[in-house]
Amino acid sequence: MKYLISAIGKMKTSPEAKIFNEYSKRIKDLTLLEHVSRFPKGKKRISDETEKLSSMSNKNDKNVLLDQSGKILSSEEFSLVLSKWKNEGIHRVNFIIGGTEGVEEKLKNDVDLVLSFSKMIFPHMLSRIMLIEQIYRAESIITKHPYHRS
Repeated sequence: MKYLISAIGKMKTSPEAKIFNEYSKRIKDLTLLEHVSRFPKGKKRISDETEKLSSMSNKNDKNVLLDQSGKILSSEEFSLVLSKWKNEGIHRVNFIIGGTEGVEEKLKNDVDLVLSFSKMIFPHMLSRIMLIEQIYRAESIITKHPYHRS
């Protein structure tokens, strides 16, 4: 299965980018698409970011929005979701990470799953690292690789 991470903000040279790149080497088919809004703050920015993230989505993909209001899954539960989609013939999962001001409700309603890592709020660059690590962990669980030990 292929993975797409559609995110607001650019990952520059940073410790987070280094960690992200290390995990991305472990996942066979992973693409990162980034967008920077041209609006400073407010509704125009949220609308612009939501529109851009929506345009990165494909109706044939499974689309997963990361949002603190989403469902909290264990690593095993997350791997079961991905495994189920893989068995259903889904070719790509698009993980969507909005900007600091969030996304419009219409995007939350249009995705297949709204996922949360915690009720806490994390920086967007850290969310990317947590996401890519969990994708790798889920793939390890599915393939019974020793990376994941329960």
